[in-house]
Amino acid sequence: MPVSRFTDSQKIDIVASHQQKESMRSIGRRLGTSHKPIIAVLREHGVPPVAWRVSGVKVPSGQRKVIAERYTDGESANSIAKDVGCCPLTVAKILAENGIAARDISAATRRLQLDESVFDNPSAEGRYWIGYLMADGCVHKDKRHDSWSISLVQTATDSAHVERFREFLGSGATISTRPASQPRMMPGGYVSVSKPPVHFSVVSKRLAEALIRYGVTPRKSKTAKVIGLESCPHFWRGAIEGDGIVTWHKNPSRPLPLIGLYGSLSLVRQFETFAKSVAPGIKAVPAPASRGSISGLRMVGKPIIPLIRALYDNAAVSLDRKWTVARLILAQDWSDPAPKTCEVSGCDRPHAACGVCKMHHRRLKKHGSPYIRMRVRGPC
Repeated sequence: MPVSRFTDSQKIDIVASHQQKESMRSIGRRLGTSHKPIIAVLREHGVPPVAWRVSGVKVPSGQRKVIAERYTDGESANSIAKDVGCCPLTVAKILAENGIAARDISAATRRLQLDESVFDNPSAEGRYWIGYLMADGCVHKDKRHDSWSISLVQTATDSAHVERFREFLGSGATISTRPASQPRMMPGGYVSVSKPPVHFSVVSKRLAEALIRYGVTPRKSKTAKVIGLESCPHFWRGAIEGDGIVTWHKNPSRPLPLIGLYGSLSLVRQFETFAKSVAPGIKAVPAPASRGSISGLRMVGKPIIPLIRALYDNAAVSLDRKWTVARLILAQDWSDPAPKTCEVSGCDRPHAACGVCKMHHRRLKKHGSPYIRMRVRGPC
């Protein structure tokens, strides 16, 4: 509406309303126009236009509590202000009065659901996922937009595990499938055929900062080192399932359990310290990388049973295929057998060889039977 169309009474009302700290946009909406003709009227009467904001005092006390509850439930300040009829600054003042911290820009503009507090004070499942992301995840910062992303890429075999991670985050983001890479001829003469990987990614500065506090940093392959979770079995189970092995060692006499971890030398040494604190009988030491930056630690035999039990007893979440192997290992009877004795009747000496003790074994070798005694010659 042009200025000339305002009546004198309307112009007086505009000036008086603006001097009473009513915003120009509010006056314009009341008169069915934009804020620009209101600015022209104010200048015509020598009143400087001021960007007044609607004060939070004008919102009834009962409605303030409703505003705080709606914001806590995830509704944006702009949406609440538009519905109530005030400006977002009023909503911010009401939130401050109720001790509610405003969300950052990424959270305020988020369209997909995401629980960004899962790593602030992580549960057992949260500590597991920190270990898994330490081994097989990626934290990336986009310097152009100052945004952080957390991504996880797995083969199609472990797609159900990626779905568990998505459910843990409470995320509405989708899991995408990427095309498989081309077959490659390996040095051993066989052809490597990969399966199509699945990819999951979320954008959250708060999640990234929480992960960085525990050592999950960008470009961590050569420098990965856990902070604060060095003695947590849930973390180490996640790290092993992300970039380690839990399997059987093909021993000729009897299959033996085997567990290992691969990563930076610092991380592998931290795992060695944890493993020996849980299972003092372990004698293995980390093998530094001869090429590249990936070191490894492999442990085999009965001494690692306490370690596997510490990792997989009361496991809140685990990778299915490695959990199955771990449960099979723990289901075996690894107790020491009773000491064997000599099979000769009436002899309780310790077993030496061929089912008999040393004495009867000497008789067996010399006479062909453990029951034949040496003749004792009498006096002439």
